[in-house]
Amino acid sequence: MDNQRFLTDGLQQLPAYLQSDEVFWPMERDPQLTLGNLLLAAATLDAEGKLRPVDASALANVKKEWGVAWKKKAEREFTARLRQWSHYLAELADNPKQHALYYASEVRPRVLLQLLGEAPELADKVDALDAALRPLVQPADFLWDAKLADAFPAPEYWFLRVVPKPPDEDE
Repeated sequence: MDNQRFLTDGLQQLPAYLQSDEVFWPMERDPQLTLGNLLLAAATLDAEGKLRPVDASALANVKKEWGVAWKKKAEREFTARLRQWSHYLAELADNPKQHALYYASEVRPRVLLQLLGEAPELADKVDALDAALRPLVQPADFLWDAKLADAFPAPEYWFLRVVPKPPDEDE
């Protein structure tokens, strides 16, 4: 994904998106527009030293100007991402040998939950999923591109610094 193009296109469509009923807004050639995807693109660009001040400012202005719509949309996305993450964790617990291979990409919804942080009433559910994950994993190096590590610091993003434990031989 070209983060700059996604952020530019996403910012152009953001007011219309915030006024819509859609949580996942189709875009021409990129991943779907969601607040989480937009925040992830901005965080990635920032970590690479490529976040343009005009884009950071535009994002902050839209969030401020459309505060109520932003909050509602973020809460809906938070619920959807929580469901995605919960589903993956259930699969990982049920069949670690098969699903451990995909952890580095499947952890993305958990990162988006952290970035969104908009549903405090669901924080206990995130905590419960984190508690379910901990016995399934072991410490590891940062999973994504190392140049992004500072943008996703531990301990807030501890789940980007673990990998699933190898399954027992008798499983």
